[in-house]
Formats: sequence, structure tokens, C-alpha cells
Amino acid sequence: MARVVGKNLQISSKKAYEVANFIRGKKADSVLRDLQLVIEKKKAVPYRRYHMNVSPKRGIGPGKYPVNVSFEIIKLIDSLKANAKEKGLDEKNLVLLHAAAHQGPKIRHNGRQGGTRKNAHFELVAKEIE
Repeated sequence: MARVVGKNLQISSKKAYEVANFIRGKKADSVLRDLQLVIEKKKAVPYRRYHMNVSPKRGIGPGKYPVNVSFEIIKLIDSLKANAKEKGLDEKNLVLLHAAAHQGPKIRHNGRQGGTRKNAHFELVAKEIE
């Protein structure tokens, strides 16, 4: 088993949750292809929980193209494959067993237009299949 955790990523935790449900249980190589299509806006991620005012996409219902989240998760999957290779696992047969998004710390900034910056933690665990 290989594991990778991305801490304090500047992504929306709600969008990360939907992408986690989209990639869980798939092979790592197919996830990389799917997320690349999401970045190119050719394949939409189905939104199951946070779908208020989300327009329907053909064949999946409500969905969006979370580009920033996909870009960060591609980097995490590359790191996961490197961790698996270091442990002696075959990186072509990796299946994502666990994909979870958690809220990160709320970072506030001051000034006239003070606000909060979005942060999320993302965790991936993969296992080699025969």
C-alpha cells in the first residue's frame, strides 16, 4: 500500500470532495487520463452532494469542471506512484482504495477587503492488484 497526503492545498474542500468520489476505486492511470480530460473541459465531474445551481451535463446529471482541484490531484497521484515504486509495488496496477478531502485551516487576511482563503487537505491510499 502506498499513501500520500496533500496538506493546505489551495483548493475548495467541496470541489475536492466531489473529485474524491469521482476517482475512488479506479486505477491510477485511468484517473490521470480522466483528470486530464477534466482540465481540458472535455469530461465533467458529477456533483452528488454540493450540486445547488449546478447545470446538468449529458449523461451524468449535475456536473462541473474543477480544473484547479484536478491539477493538484494529478501532482498527488504522481507522488503516489513514486511512493509505490519506492516500496517495490508495480505502479501500473495501482487502484485507489481511499480518496478523502478534509477542510484545512481558514486563513484570514486583513485590509479593506479582508476575507478567508480556501484550504483543503487531500489524502490518497492505493493498493496493488494482480
